[in-house]
Amino acid sequence: EWNRLLDMLPSVFFRKSDKILKARYKLEDIKKEFQNPSAYQDSLLSDFLRLIQISKEDFLTAVQAGVTGQKTTIRKRIQHNIDSYINEPFSEFYDAENIVLSVDFDTNTAYFSVQSNDGQSLLLSERSNGLRWYLNTFIDAKANDVTDSSVLYLLDEPGILVLEYK
Repeated sequence: EWNRLLDMLPSVFFRKSDKILKARYKLEDIKKEFQNPSAYQDSLLSDFLRLIQISKEDFLTAVQAGVTGQKTTIRKRIQHNIDSYINEPFSEFYDAENIVLSVDFDTNTAYFSVQSNDGQSLLLSERSNGLRWYLNTFIDAKANDVTDSSVLYLLDEPGILVLEYK
């Protein structure tokens, strides 16, 4: 009986910090973050890469300026994996509008943008606080293996967290 009762309870996901995926990452900042992750506890980049199954080394290669066969292959794999591991499942989770997250690489910088129903792409930082909060929470939960539909999300003062995106 006890095990049956436990099976009925939802799993719990507690977001300890307000991790965010920024709209722009410069190569030198990415290197610093990868070398000292504890200094970047509010960054979602490492979780994002783990979710889309891209190594830090491959991401660094993709961000480096220039075009080579290797960089092109990695960049295409990154976008394919974003589509598979984020865009497709996020469309089932967030139905306010169709959202497509993408990453572009230019001059030693990775730019994250979102395209919506009207076809216009905007940098992630140009989108609403609400959408960014949903997207970041989704990425954080998925990267931490929260896949059950019966989940209790615990958020410490989410209203304050949304305001801090500005």
